[in-house]
Amino acid sequence: PGAHVLVAGPLGRALVGRLLDAGAAVTWLLRSHPDADAATAALTGRGALTVRCGDLRKLAGEYDAVIALDGVDRLASVDGGTPLSWADAVRTLVATARPGGSVVLGVPNPLGLHRLVAMAPRTTERADGDWLPSAGHDATAPAGLPALLTHVTMLGLRVGKVLLGYAAPSAPGVLISRFVARGPLALAGHLAPVVGAACETAYAGRPVLADPRRLAADALRAGAAGELAPLWVVVGTVDGPDEPGAPFRSVPDVIVADVEAAPEWDLPYEIVPDGPVGWARRLLP
Repeated sequence: PGAHVLVAGPLGRALVGRLLDAGAAVTWLLRSHPDADAATAALTGRGALTVRCGDLRKLAGEYDAVIALDGVDRLASVDGGTPLSWADAVRTLVATARPGGSVVLGVPNPLGLHRLVAMAPRTTERADGDWLPSAGHDATAPAGLPALLTHVTMLGLRVGKVLLGYAAPSAPGVLISRFVARGPLALAGHLAPVVGAACETAYAGRPVLADPRRLAADALRAGAAGELAPLWVVVGTVDGPDEPGAPFRSVPDVIVADVEAAPEWDLPYEIVPDGPVGWARRLLP
């Protein structure tokens, strides 16, 4: 409560609504004027919300937390002039967080499970929501998870946790910490049903080259869930004084979506240890 949070990109009103209900003051950055108008109309009166429309470079101020789960590709705007490279966009985004503030950054994996099972090649699947041309290649964008972690560390971000999102990068049904994904819970196959359910939901009714459930389960058992995760979510802290009460200091290791009741990014429960060998669900506030 009382934190000033920047939400960057079209992440869904459910997430912004939860932040407002928790007492946060939210600034929501959207590049589309119709999206900004719709967001304002839908959430006016819900809490302390400011909707800004335009380019990332127009932001000013120091936020307690910055959330960009959809990455930085859709934060560019024609109003900003020359498009930012991936590295410049991330640097600009991180700079909006105050010293000691939290940053939650989502980065789609260019070699993720969603690419391996897609029927259409990447160059033909661009939709209205995609801003940058598919033929271009941004050499500053990380090609893998180690490169991503190196880059954000160089920007002064202390990485506290890395979450792996399955099975669609824009709306994952499960988030698993990198540590747990390489531990006994995953290697023994106990997370395979959860990830398989996320894959089944994401690809229901869609033709695929291979069964994503089987590929995801094999990746978990092989300790390669990080390499094939469609989405990487980095949760970190900008260099500065430590504040235990700051947002996103404590993030669950396994977060699962309620697919029947929840739209994108509405993830209401976590999986936690229960006894020496058991696991249980616990609702998130």
